[in-house]
Amino acid sequence: MGPLSCATNFGCRVRQTLQHTLGAIILYGLFWGTKQAAFLGLATPGPVYKGVLSGAPRHQWACRLRSLQRSAVVEVGPAELEASIRGGGAVILDIFAIWCGPCKLLEPALDKLAEQLCDGKFDRDGFPSPQVLRMDSDLHPGKATEMRAEGLPTVIFFNKGVEVGRLEGAVGLRALEDNAARLLGLAELSGGPTGVKLNSMEDVELSVQMEDVVLLGVFGGGQYEQESAALDATLQLLQSQVGDQLISTVDASRLPGLVRSLQLGGLPAVVLFQDGSKVMQLEGVDAATVTADELQEALEAARNGLVS
Repeated sequence: MGPLSCATNFGCRVRQTLQHTLGAIILYGLFWGTKQAAFLGLATPGPVYKGVLSGAPRHQWACRLRSLQRSAVVEVGPAELEASIRGGGAVILDIFAIWCGPCKLLEPALDKLAEQLCDGKFDRDGFPSPQVLRMDSDLHPGKATEMRAEGLPTVIFFNKGVEVGRLEGAVGLRALEDNAARLLGLAELSGGPTGVKLNSMEDVELSVQMEDVVLLGVFGGGQYEQESAALDATLQLLQSQVGDQLISTVDASRLPGLVRSLQLGGLPAVVLFQDGSKVMQLEGVDAATVTADELQEALEAARNGLVS
């Protein structure tokens, strides 16, 4: 008697059904994965390939996933960093350490820059999309030394596989935008006036302690909203006048205890710190009506040590 066929063998039929089902699942998975890869930028038709095929593994689709993660800035190790640089596209690298106060101050500006670069208008034919990367100097000390990161944070700009410039210390979004536009050819970065937004009491304390001169705008909600908006507009104008001078702002309505900690008598307020000490303070209507020229004069006096 010959072997039983699947038509008369129940076990064989079950096994065959499972094999067909598994095969269908695998084929569907491959098809779905290819579509998703194309959508996320892992592969594109034509001669130019992005993502994995260009040597920049997961950073090309980080922008598409930014709504699912905290930041569009991607932390990398030495191998991923080298692959991204070799890809030839615009790369902005932040070398940082978790314990570093100025590094923490730089994070909001880096996050904002990464979001701006995600919208696709900065993509160039034949090159991977611009990337904003971070590397922990404590986890990769050898690579940090190789890249001559003498202070933290160090921001290095790469274009077409080579370093084209760097910044050290906590800087504002305006400075990052201006350098990216100048060094990487991203002229569409308007360099619009903006300051560093502080989100915690720790951020405020670090900003005051780490910088020689800091101008802090303190906003309020509710009854203070209109005057706070007036002060905000003044600070944005001031930012456009002083370039990369660090100007910080904070929303007191989100940080209970901030008003008491800064010993403010009203909101909004603008406070000037020199070497960690308060040298000027305006509150309420005075803060809302101060001009950008008056604040710039105060900043220059503090920078030159003429305020006591």
